[in-house]
Amino acid sequence: MKSGIPPVLLPAACLPEIGFFCWLYHAPSVEIEIHETYPKQTCRNRYRIATANGPLILSIPVIKTDGNHTPLARVRIDKSENWNRIHWRAIESAYNKSPFFLYYKDDFERIFHNPPELLMDFNLTILKICCRFTGIKSEFTLSESYQRLPGRPD
Repeated sequence: MKSGIPPVLLPAACLPEIGFFCWLYHAPSVEIEIHETYPKQTCRNRYRIATANGPLILSIPVIKTDGNHTPLARVRIDKSENWNRIHWRAIESAYNKSPFFLYYKDDFERIFHNPPELLMDFNLTILKICCRFTGIKSEFTLSESYQRLPGRPD
């Protein structure tokens, strides 16, 4: 067990905050919960960026195929709105003059310009990109069924 920390269960967050990556880096094993009922207004489809005018919260519009009982693994991205262009312009505007943004830009731009159908796929792709750029080599697994605690299906 790495540093005496037990296994960790994390949500499938969209552009997660630094604490998420701390858990991913230090935990002996990480499982991403993808079978929970989609909770609205959470890190699953919202993220915050730093802008010149302060924090900006961006939300990805979603379609819940089974209404309020839709598992996260089946939540679709609503492509009828131009959210991806708006989000990308905000990110580019906020970070274009930042050191090293030039090196990260293409990978992020690619996923924003051509997002997958499922929110979970978008989130996992973003997570893998962030891990690659931060040098986090920890592997994570996806839950096989709903879990409230790691390693314990409910």
